[in-house]
Amino acid sequence: MKIRNDISTVQVLHELRQNHTVLAKQQEKLATGLKIVGAGDDASTYAISERMRANIRGLDQAVANVKTGKSMLTIASSAIDEQVGIMRQIMARTMQASDDTYSDTDRMTLNKEISQLLDQPEDIATQTTYNGDHLLDQRR
Repeated sequence: MKIRNDISTVQVLHELRQNHTVLAKQQEKLATGLKIVGAGDDASTYAISERMRANIRGLDQAVANVKTGKSMLTIASSAIDEQVGIMRQIMARTMQASDDTYSDTDRMTLNKEISQLLDQPEDIATQTTYNGDHLLDQRR
């Protein structure tokens, strides 16, 4: 049995393996859309890009936190606006009750309505929550 080493075949096989490795790296770059996918591409640039990616992830989280905070404040603001509207109704009913054209029975009816209206701001405060946290009632 003869074993022959064909140098040209070995060289072609070596070139084929190198081309396959380069092709795999290029396909990875195409798949990810990134110019640098690993430290082997350019170590210093890779370190810089990873730090930038970390900063971007941090900024994305900060944006998400701000949106969450805005949602919470919108809910609290709406509840407070509702309370202010109720207080305006109470003031209007109080002014109406002080008018001499109303009888004592009318005033009692207005007083009952005012009493019911006075309970509503407290109910709004105790029931306004965001993620289980009471926004307007800190006693809870």
